[in-house]
Parts: sequence; C-alpha cells; structure tokens
Amino acid sequence: MEDDIEFIFKTNNFKYLASTTKNPNSLIAKVSGIRAFNTALKMLIEELGIGLNLQSHSLRIGYITRTLNIRDVYNTTMMVRHKSLSTTQRYIRYTLKIAKFKEIRDKAAQIGSEINIISY
Repeated sequence: MEDDIEFIFKTNNFKYLASTTKNPNSLIAKVSGIRAFNTALKMLIEELGIGLNLQSHSLRIGYITRTLNIRDVYNTTMMVRHKSLSTTQRYIRYTLKIAKFKEIRDKAAQIGSEINIISY
C-alpha cells in the first residue's frame, strides 16, 4: 500500500491519478483505464468469492439509479452528462419505488431478526 500511496499522491502531486508509467504527466487512455479497472475488479470479486459479474458500468448504473430516486430525469441527465434525456430514461427501469423499497427492507429486517433468534 505504501508504494501505491507514493505513486498516487507523491509522484503525481494529485495531478493525474491514472497516468501512464512512461509519462506521469499524461493521462492513460480512457479505454485502457476502464480495462484496467475491470480487470482489477474481476480479480477482487474472484478473491472475495462474490460470484457476481460486475464491471465499471455496473457502478454507473448504480449511481444513475440512485440519483433518479432523488432527482428528476433532466437533472440526472445533466449530472451524468448524457447527450439526451432518453438515454437517462432507460435507467428508470432499475429504480425501485419507495413502497417497494420499504417492502424489501422490511422483509430483510424480518429475516435478519429470525436468523439472530435462531442462531442464539
């Protein structure tokens, strides 16, 4: 971890957190950065035994979905820099309505309390 801190914070002075190894003053290509992130994420998922297929876009979907739960489509579109509202509107299918969210939360709490009762 000390090597990572040295590289990220001291070598680049916070300038480029995704710089190339040949030139710390230039950014890595977007495609290469995404590929490197997805590779690292895949290795972490395998190491932790999570059993999900997550990629960098999974984080974006999650962010847009959570934002749509508290903001309107127009503001969300501006925040995530989509070129059109229709692109952002496609993510609405992932959002949970408040009533559904509360139902799932309550079921999870009930199951959690039953597990605690059984395990003691």
